[in-house]
Amino acid sequence: MATMPLRPLCEDLIFGSWLRTLPDEHADLFIQLSIMGDVFKGMDIQNRFIPKAYEKFAHWPEGAQDIPEPPRGFGNVVSGVDFKGERQSFKRALKDLADEMGWPNGRPPSVYDMAKACRLDEVYEFFYYAASKSVHSNMHNMVRMVWGTPGGLFRVSSSEFAPYHRSFGLIYGVWLIAEMFDHLIEPEFTQEYELIDKRPYGVWLAIVLGGIARRNAFPRLVTEVERRWSWPID
Repeated sequence: MATMPLRPLCEDLIFGSWLRTLPDEHADLFIQLSIMGDVFKGMDIQNRFIPKAYEKFAHWPEGAQDIPEPPRGFGNVVSGVDFKGERQSFKRALKDLADEMGWPNGRPPSVYDMAKACRLDEVYEFFYYAASKSVHSNMHNMVRMVWGTPGGLFRVSSSEFAPYHRSFGLIYGVWLIAEMFDHLIEPEFTQEYELIDKRPYGVWLAIVLGGIARRNAFPRLVTEVERRWSWPID
């Protein structure tokens, strides 16, 4: 679905902008603790799962007899080794940082609270909501694929809404990129930002977002077709 990339783009914008509200040393520490905590969590999980996967599939008759050298990032792991101690150490350090920063419940803020802290409430309300529906199971998006006549035959197809999803992803992707430039790239990477030729960048925004605005054509969250849906409520 063309709208899926909007979710990480939206989160990166909010997360990066929020990091800029922290003192440099606390932002650096938060990043280090978050990365290493996730690394050890991944190692713990893969050491439980991957040996079982090899045990289940490696000895099938159709399996390869000569095991080649795996590419980097692939291969077996050492079973029976856990990293819970390391994970707990980083979790405790992250909680200590949270307490020092005054974050509630000894945890980092939610994405919503991060957005509020850097005045990206509207980005969260619209873009995060819209994009989340494309990366999680969502009944609204499922129903968009069902077409037919009540009481008759139905077909399931994603093609009907494909142009809408493409337009939504492209137009609002440009919007979020522009927000990224304003909130992150210009203030954080000033020298690199000065290398950008502002004229074509401005023309690009004017063509995409300005043109869409003049045509009254920003994609809606709920389309005209869906506004005509009728559902009985007892």
